[in-house]
Amino acid sequence: MAKDRTFVFVLIVVAILFAHSAGYINLGGLLAAGGAEDKQEQEGTTLCLHDGATMTVGPAQQRYAPTTSVTSEYHRVYIDGIDRGLKSDGTSIDVATPTRIGGTDGSAIEIYYAENSTVHYANKQAFTVPCVNAFSSGARPDSDAYKLVANGTTATLTISAFNDDEGLKMQTDQSRNESISASDSANIDVKVNYPSKKGYSPFGKIYLTARYNATVIDGSDLVLTSNDVVVNDASTPQFRANAAAAAGLSMQTWSFPGYDSLATLVQHYNLYIESTTTDPTYPGANITLYFDDEDWYRNSESGLMEYGPETDTDTDVGDTSSISQVLVIT
Repeated sequence: MAKDRTFVFVLIVVAILFAHSAGYINLGGLLAAGGAEDKQEQEGTTLCLHDGATMTVGPAQQRYAPTTSVTSEYHRVYIDGIDRGLKSDGTSIDVATPTRIGGTDGSAIEIYYAENSTVHYANKQAFTVPCVNAFSSGARPDSDAYKLVANGTTATLTISAFNDDEGLKMQTDQSRNESISASDSANIDVKVNYPSKKGYSPFGKIYLTARYNATVIDGSDLVLTSNDVVVNDASTPQFRANAAAAAGLSMQTWSFPGYDSLATLVQHYNLYIESTTTDPTYPGANITLYFDDEDWYRNSESGLMEYGPETDTDTDVGDTSSISQVLVIT
């Protein structure tokens, strides 16, 4: 009989341990190590008791100026890969919660804040809905995407160019220019003042493109350098290349990191030019510099979100703003 009782006892203990490991019962502190219960919590074995959640889009705010109202901005929302369109700041949307606490099977959210704005740069936030009853996307701890960067437009971003001969500020007419002859060269100092509390291509690159007449300017020797930022060769944005080809002109493009800053930023770029054997004359020898930014935009052909300068010929908003400067060459 003693052996029978021992066998039954062992079966009971095994059954209890199995039920605990399967999550049917919780022995809590009865287990000396307590590791099994911790493991269950980490793996998300506790059911989420919230049957869906209400997500408030935003509220967004302007970086460096949080009291500035941005309630007029719209944000593009994707839920589980489906484009739900542009939503005004503060819009409430029903979303799905995960099956268990800590699970990742809640609604997959992507928000592109200020996606169609010409005042602020768009920024992306992506996450899965947690086990909560209600939440604001801007309060999610994993992103500052709701903090919108104001666009440093032509009203606040200024460009100056200084000639090689006297180091004087160049004008957009022949009153003060860069004077070179055939088979000559020059270094032009380009100074850019970036405004405080704003940005220009803050999450990507700035593209600087030089448009020139290849019959008088030797493109193979056109070089941009800077002591203030790392400059790299880059592909010319498609809409710029199309415009240059239509005008019978050539283009060369460089890129460097975008900026957003609490303080004013000043950067200098040196443009080295060489003329061909043709003597430069005004205005055919002029060089135009274009500054182009990157931004999130919805490709009007594919319907997909893309990041960069505008890449097709429709009315997309990838190229938020263009800033240019004419260099008069005679």
